Amino acid sequence: MEPPRTCAASAFQRYDPSRKGSISPTHARLAYIAATASIPSPHDLDALLGSLRSVPLERFVDVVAPRIKVSFDDAAVEIFRLLDNEDKGYLVTEDLALAMARAAPGLSGSSATAMATIAFRQLDGDGDGRVSYREFYRMLALSSKNVKQ
Repeated sequence: MEPPRTCAASAFQRYDPSRKGSISPTHARLAYIAATASIPSPHDLDALLGSLRSVPLERFVDVVAPRIKVSFDDAAVEIFRLLDNEDKGYLVTEDLALAMARAAPGLSGSSATAMATIAFRQLDGDGDGRVSYREFYRMLALSSKNVKQ
């Protein structure tokens, strides 16, 4: 599945065939339905349309993207792809250390590596030095289940 902002922009563009960069209120409602698979509430319509005679792309994406539901599976795949920046099909300690360093710029390289090593040991269920998507997914599913309880 596409990221929500891309999905919203794609729905908008289907109703903007002339590529003017704005669509009518009627087309905005239809694009909203296409993007979210739901009918817009009066509050959503007000946020989207306000007093405008046409809805520009940026406004449409800003209002609609947060309302697009992303499945757990789609999110897991996207996170794994972001971590697997070399598209190897598995993760290694360095992938986690890089992600930690990016997420917390004040973290020293050695601290990021130490934390990644500890996390990696928990993820690498079969001990082969690689975290497969299956191992990664299991960890996310377990974490998600624990958070909901």
